[in-house]
Formats: sequence, C-alpha cells, structure tokens
Amino acid sequence: MNKEKLKNEIEKNDVIFRYNNKYYSICYFGDKYSVYETDVEHSEQRFNSFEEMTENFNIEGKAFKDVIGEIILV
Repeated sequence: MNKEKLKNEIEKNDVIFRYNNKYYSICYFGDKYSVYETDVEHSEQRFNSFEEMTENFNIEGKAFKDVIGEIILV
C-alpha cells in the first residue's frame, strides 16, 4: 500500500487495516479523518487532512507515514 492508494480508498470507503496483529479503522467525513484502534475504547483521533493524519497518527511509536507500506487492508 502506498499513500496515494490509501488516500483514494479512504475517500471512497471506510478502511479497516491490520498492523502487527492489531486492527485499526479510518473514516473520512468530507473534511476530517477519524482513526482508531478497533476494540480499544477512547482511541479515536481526528485530523483535518490526510497529510496531518499520516504525520501525526502514531502506531507503536512510529509515524503512520512510515508504516503505510506494511499495513494490510481487510
């Protein structure tokens, strides 16, 4: 997966992906991106742009932009 493909997919559908056996969801609301780890209460984070999300959302201490190539869409 690369950033451009992921962005296009998110803008069409809600996305669920797996990274290191944990599942995450990304929803796009037209002007905001919501990201959360499934099955973890209060883990939602909202971002104003795709770029902001990829820069500031962290998974296991890594910036999302650095692990996009390792995620698996489900």
